[in-house]
Amino acid sequence: MKSQGKKFEEDFQNSATCMNLDRLKDPPQSFNHECGGCPKQRVRFSLRNLCDFIGYSYPNQYYFELKSHKNKSFPVSTIVKNEKDKRLAEMAGKECHKGVYSFVIFNFRDLDNATYAVRAKAVKTYIESLVRKSIPFDWVVVNGIEIKSTLKRVRYSYDIEGFLKQGEKQWKQ
Repeated sequence: MKSQGKKFEEDFQNSATCMNLDRLKDPPQSFNHECGGCPKQRVRFSLRNLCDFIGYSYPNQYYFELKSHKNKSFPVSTIVKNEKDKRLAEMAGKECHKGVYSFVIFNFRDLDNATYAVRAKAVKTYIESLVRKSIPFDWVVVNGIEIKSTLKRVRYSYDIEGFLKQGEKQWKQ
């Protein structure tokens, strides 16, 4: 059975018909293999992906990290797993290039599937300020761009094209 987060990622990807969107597969966290026939097991850890999706819609490139949660705030631990997890900083750093944008997409399942895209730089700054140990819905609304969703029987469709059009007006200011 798929988690709600995986369903959200699938719905998001299926909705992005206006852009080339590539899903970066989650690598396995570890694997075991025998070491030359000895009974010891060796564990290797793989690197983490920069984000969940990389998208392109002429003339811009996008990095998307998707997060889905059922409460009114996101625990910071769901975004930054530990101090060594530098993905958010790397995503934000990609924006030093013209036409490159990175977002954390927040999906609040218990709030009528409210979905907002917040620039990775803003999320990084908020987390570094240590104001709270969670990111509240109100902050996401003020700092994000709403991505409208439509319930189609049991799954959602997202207005990615509308989000990009609305966002481009803000980014060029």
